Amino acid sequence: MKKEILLVLCLLLVALTFMGCTNGASNGIDKLNLPKLTLEYTVDGETQKTTAAVNSLFWEVGNTLWQTDVEHPLRVIELLPVIERSDGVTELKLSFSRDPNSFSVERWPDEYAALENFPSAEPVSVSGKTLVLSEEDKGYVYEVRVGWPQGTVWYVFYVK
Repeated sequence: MKKEILLVLCLLLVALTFMGCTNGASNGIDKLNLPKLTLEYTVDGETQKTTAAVNSLFWEVGNTLWQTDVEHPLRVIELLPVIERSDGVTELKLSFSRDPNSFSVERWPDEYAALENFPSAEPVSVSGKTLVLSEEDKGYVYEVRVGWPQGTVWYVFYVK
């Protein structure tokens, strides 16, 4: 019985995780007290902010390990937070609500979204906590893997 309840809760968390991260609704994932990843960038001289979506996580709360794994970000590209390169964005500052132990960034070209099977992501170098975008950086889905003492969270966003 306990396993069935835990399974239902995990499935609900997966559904709420993605819904909440894409439409701003308050949901069950908020109770995990996950750190947030905010992307800061400049448009017409003004700082803009976009919150990256949580895609997957392994997170420990007390003696409970929460684990979610939703669709590959390229399968749900239309639901991801978007940053428009046409607005002149050249840099994205990765702003964590709590300092992580470590993080890494990978990306896939958005043209891969039409494929059945996705190739591995390519690693992206970051200077400090700033991701510098070149002119060819239009049309990429980014994934930021972040480690904390409580676990690991994978955040995603789309630069087009």
